[in-house]
Amino acid sequence: MKSIFKISGVVLLTIFITIFTPGCEEEDTPDQMVSITVKMVNNSGDFAHMWVDGETIGAGNKLASGASRVVIVSQMSVALKWFVKCEAGRNGNVIDQSISSGVITRSQSVTYTLGADNKLSYALIKL
Repeated sequence: MKSIFKISGVVLLTIFITIFTPGCEEEDTPDQMVSITVKMVNNSGDFAHMWVDGETIGAGNKLASGASRVVIVSQMSVALKWFVKCEAGRNGNVIDQSISSGVITRSQSVTYTLGADNKLSYALIKL
């Protein structure tokens, strides 16, 4: 019975050291500036505005059906992840929005497509 308590004490001490010893936790991943290529394609069958965060609906982002535009979005990554929000609109109103994300070491390009149903979809492009 005495040896069982010794083994249990050693096991508990090992668990305690593993859990509570400073420096054993995972390191934080440093944030860094990243550029994401965003392609927006209008396949809705009608004119539509397509824009990303930092832009507003306007003449510069109005696309005819079948047209596309490309913008470069620069942002700080968070734990090596990036996030891009794209919106589509018509007549001053937002008709859909979508948020995509990726890991900067794998994909830094995204294509948003506004479909005939006026819904946005996106595809990450692996680099």
